Amino acid sequence: MFSTVSGLTMNKKLQLTPRFAEFGSKMAETTSWDKLPLIVTSKVFGYLKNKDRFNASLVCKDWSEALYSANIWRRIELWNSGIDYNRVEKTVKKMEKVGAWVKDLKINVWVVTSFSVVNMSRIFDSLHEARLTRVELNIQKFQELSYIIDSQLLVKFSVSVNRFIGTQTCLPWFNASQFDVPVDLGLEILENLSQASGNSLQHLHITSFFPAKRLFPNGVHSIPAFRSSMSRFTQLRSVKMQYDCLDEEILLGLARNCAGILQDISLQCKVTEPSIHTISSSTWRQVRRLCPNLRVSMSLLLLQNNTPDVARFLPQGMPLRALVFSGEQRDVTGLVQQLYHFTDSLEELGLYLHSELSEERQDTISEEVVNVIICCRNLKRLILSTCVLKRQHVSTICEAQRDGRLQLEYCNLQVAGGVQIRNISELYAYVKKIRARR
Repeated sequence: MFSTVSGLTMNKKLQLTPRFAEFGSKMAETTSWDKLPLIVTSKVFGYLKNKDRFNASLVCKDWSEALYSANIWRRIELWNSGIDYNRVEKTVKKMEKVGAWVKDLKINVWVVTSFSVVNMSRIFDSLHEARLTRVELNIQKFQELSYIIDSQLLVKFSVSVNRFIGTQTCLPWFNASQFDVPVDLGLEILENLSQASGNSLQHLHITSFFPAKRLFPNGVHSIPAFRSSMSRFTQLRSVKMQYDCLDEEILLGLARNCAGILQDISLQCKVTEPSIHTISSSTWRQVRRLCPNLRVSMSLLLLQNNTPDVARFLPQGMPLRALVFSGEQRDVTGLVQQLYHFTDSLEELGLYLHSELSEERQDTISEEVVNVIICCRNLKRLILSTCVLKRQHVSTICEAQRDGRLQLEYCNLQVAGGVQIRNISELYAYVKKIRARR
């Protein structure tokens, strides 16, 4: 009996090369697929992709029994385009068979249609008995559904996903980094998540739930439902969210509830309004006393030509570990002055600068940036994009790396003349080449 699995043709007898033909003839009985224990067959099939597993299960009864076992379906990734109806229907039927065994789930939906909403509800229903350890949801273009024509489908989808979240009473990991849902639905999901898994959730990623462009005028942190949901989490180790979702009261509440546990906060901040709230340095110091191992990663997009804004979002008391900054080159001076407060804690730095300044001004900015980089002795990753460095600046960074003042493990630098340096070895090679020319 033959079957094609992952591009390989196999039969009931393992195919041996001529070199081992004699040995294979003696061991034929022990190497037969139908002689392998069920647990061994399941282990082998566990390396196949989902599609190949389903195909292999049609070969014979033994393979079907081996493939439909709990050990194989611990991790599953689903793709739902909302267009390929036959494929989606098959996926749903298969999930109804194996849903109770899934531990690690990733769902990707790129085009949300009426059809995909119905089938997503069926998939969530199939997972109600599962006890998941990780959930990742990537659902895009949700906003394209008409609130009038498809309002019933939206309600059905909302009920289904909230019911599903409510069954996960011991979920440690929830990632909705690309979950393009209305704000009110995001609040409902967060509420159910906090009630069901508030005492078990360790990693929470909700940057897409409340994007800045759809937040309420005073920020989602001002909504009582959001505050009550965040107050229920007691075991969080890492949190990723929009800066607009966090205020001093919520931050201090997280630090108190997760004292000694909270280790990582990642914030995305898009500064479009000068009046956006900020968190004071004294508040960050209180948080650090409650959570001494806490490190903060900040992605700061500055859209206002206002240099002092940088200092507002990077107060001295913040335990800054990583910073990605995107803005005008004229804003870098204020940023550089602020970075001198984080030379002991900063491990990752990415600068994405855009502007048309004079060559003299660009040289001054590059000099300022390089000087602060040299002072960051714990810096591991460095990216300078559209910040054009001169050869002497690259040589300065290279020398600091060689003599131990820098501990870079990765770098990506743009050098004048169109040269791109993408790693440490290229950095050394470039400096060696320019010295040889001298």
